This record gives sequence, C-alpha cells and structure tokens, in this order.
Amino acid sequence: MSATPSLSRRGSAARTPGGSPRKAPMAQRTPMSTSTTKLMMATTPASAGAPAPLHASVSDIPLTPLDFSVMYAKIDNFMVTFNAFISGELAGTEMLREEHEVGMSLDREEIRSLRSDVEDAQKEQSELWEAIKSQKDADAAERADIGKLKSTQFSLGSRRSNLESELRELERLSESKRRQQDGKRQQLSMQRGRNGGELDRLSAISGINVRPTKVPNQLKISFNLLNPDDFAAESCFVLDLPTSDRSYHIVHCDPPLERARLEEIAGELSRTRDPYETMKRMRAEFKSMAEEARTRRRRMV
Repeated sequence: MSATPSLSRRGSAARTPGGSPRKAPMAQRTPMSTSTTKLMMATTPASAGAPAPLHASVSDIPLTPLDFSVMYAKIDNFMVTFNAFISGELAGTEMLREEHEVGMSLDREEIRSLRSDVEDAQKEQSELWEAIKSQKDADAAERADIGKLKSTQFSLGSRRSNLESELRELERLSESKRRQQDGKRQQLSMQRGRNGGELDRLSAISGINVRPTKVPNQLKISFNLLNPDDFAAESCFVLDLPTSDRSYHIVHCDPPLERARLEEIAGELSRTRDPYETMKRMRAEFKSMAEEARTRRRRMV
C-alpha cells in the first residue's frame, strides 16, 4: 500500500494537469555536443589490443547523435498505462472499501438486531421460567390443598357417621322419654281425675292452692282462711324452681316480707329440698302478719 502513492506521484509527474503526457524538456531531447562526444570517444578504448591515444583531438571523435525519443515514448506510454492501472485499482479498491463499509454497516445492524432478538428471547425465556415456577408452586399448593380437603373429607365422613349414630341414639332415647312422659301424663291425668275432688276439698279445708304461673318454672302458692275476720283474704308467694344453679328463689310475696327473711327461707329450701316445710313456714309468717293486722284494727276500734 505504501508503494502505490509513490507510483501515482511518479505518474502524476509525467502527466499534465489535463491528463495528456508531459513532454520532456528540450535540454533532455537535444543531442550531445560535439566536444562532449569527442571526449567520450577519446576516453573509450578503440580495441583490446591497441592502447588509446593519450591525446586525441576533437576532430578525431565521431559525431553520432543519440536518439532517446522512442524510449521516452515508451516510458510515457508505460506511465500512462500504469497510471490508468493504478487509477483503476484505486477506484476498484475504493468501491470495494465502500462496499465493505456498507456490508459492515449492514452486518452491524444485523448484529444489533440479533442481539436485540437474543435479549428479547432471553427476557421471554426468563418470564417463561418464572411463569413455569409460579405454575409449579400453584400446582404444589393446589395438591396440598387437595390433600387437606381429602383428609378433611375423610374426617367429616367419620364425624358424620358418628353424628348419625348419635342422632339415631338420641332419637331412640327421645322416643323412649316421650313414651315415658306420655305414660306419666296419662297416669297424672288419671290420678287428677281420681283425686280432683279430694284436692278441691283439701284446698277448701286447708286454704292452700298451688298453681303454675305464665312464666315457665314458677309456681304460685296462695293461702286463705288465715284471718278469722275475713277467711277469703288471700296471701301468696311465687317460687322460682331451680334450673342450672339448683337453687330456689322467692321472686314475689304478698303481703311483702323482709328480703333477708325470704332469702333465708329460700336457702333452707335449697338445702333441704322439702317444699312442705317451706309452705308451713310461709303460712306461719302470713298467719302472724294477719294476726298483727287484726290486733291493730281492734285497737283502733
């Protein structure tokens, strides 16, 4: 590559700016002078055997002109051809360079496109792996949930079987208790039919009447025949039957007694479980209160 510019410079030196071959100067095309030719012939030996004369005259030297025009023309023709070759080679090289640069640019664009495609493919592959991992985790969680559901289903099936057995047993016991209650209800109905008149006569004689209230688990116990001035006057109290705490409570009393006295009587009933003793105590309390009221009225009269 370093020799090409020098050749082109040499070629350019032999050509005119218009492109035509430059002619050599006149001094180069003029034949040598006569003296110079004679001097050269004097210094050249005439033959191998005869020594050259030491002092030759100018007239003895032959005057033969040297013509270099053909050589100059061939040199000019060579330089023109060589410069044309060099110019063609340079133009071809420039075209190849431009084609190479265009090809390199296209290759770089293609490489960038391939790199972008590779990055997109790697990104899509990463997203795909993430989606696969998420799907695997979801599948594992679903399988775990399915296992739990199957275990729960099995336990619920066992529990259901046990509950059905317990339900059948409860239905059997409930049916048995219902039959027993029906039997007792029939017996009580029959007993009430037989003892109804006797109970009415006992209530008329003793002045004691026991009946349930509208509130569940409560009994109203009333007394009359306590005041000789008015045997129809009624004294009563309401007894709350025990449910969960197994304790009796007196929730109402007419005429009223002291709260502490009522709690004492209810507490004794809860301990002894003897309602007849409680009824006797309450009748005694009402009897005492009726006597006191009767005495006060007599004093006022």
